[in-house]
Amino acid sequence: MSKEWRWTRQRKKVLEALGARYDHPTAEELYGELRTKGEPISLATVYRTLRSLEQEEAAQALHGPGADRFDARTDPHYHITCDACGRTVDLEMAYQSTVDAAARNAGAQVRRHLLLFCGRCPDCAQAERSEPDAQDD
Repeated sequence: MSKEWRWTRQRKKVLEALGARYDHPTAEELYGELRTKGEPISLATVYRTLRSLEQEEAAQALHGPGADRFDARTDPHYHITCDACGRTVDLEMAYQSTVDAAARNAGAQVRRHLLLFCGRCPDCAQAERSEPDAQDD
């Protein structure tokens, strides 16, 4: 964290709540969780804190369909947003550093890339494969 970052109680609570979740919540979902736990925090503070955490590289924002989702996991990894259930989940696959190198070869200054797949999450894809075809009736 930069030296300009002030660790207020509310900021700590947002980071703790985000770090305890693996479902890539929206700011509104984190706000709802914190309010349910009795935390005196505003939605604006949650948004500002998440954006600050993103700038400090202590969290990452996933910009996809719908509201931005946030992830406390900052190592390079990939995600899929499910068209069926709406969840955004981590995809356990190797980070493709060759993509970074290709962008650098094109003249870009690249630290890393983010990749969001859209389709079916592993759970929904498995459920679809397990469903009997309607034509078999």
